[in-house]
Amino acid sequence: MSGRSFAQEKEATLTCFFSKSCHKCARLMEDVMPKVTVAFAGVLRVEYKDIDDAGNYKLLFDLKKEHSSDYKTDFPVLYLNGRFIDGRSDENLTFASISDFISGALAVHFVSGSPSGGDAGVIRHFENMGIYAVMVAALTDGINPCSF
Repeated sequence: MSGRSFAQEKEATLTCFFSKSCHKCARLMEDVMPKVTVAFAGVLRVEYKDIDDAGNYKLLFDLKKEHSSDYKTDFPVLYLNGRFIDGRSDENLTFASISDFISGALAVHFVSGSPSGGDAGVIRHFENMGIYAVMVAALTDGINPCSF
């Protein structure tokens, strides 16, 4: 096994679909996404896709077709591990809501793989997790101990 930590080996990609003319998109990218990047550093990387590019717009709808029966889209749209959250409500675009969304989607991401790097890799993984990810995992485990 490699010496890399679990977080480094299994880093997930959050895709942010946005439009340059969208005020909600601008606010999300200026106010919230920098906090998300810091909170999930080493666990998550963010990829920005401008929907003014037809290829990015098609990618979004291909992902929606594959992973969701809900084709309504209010920008910005965040996609992670088959899950979506969008700008339908201002509440969806808060740091807390996006952190909860990411934590839920990351639970799916990390369960699908196995850690490498032995115990040290697992410890580094948990050291890199944000507090919201830990809180969501603890709450989920408290409700259903079989979930983890």
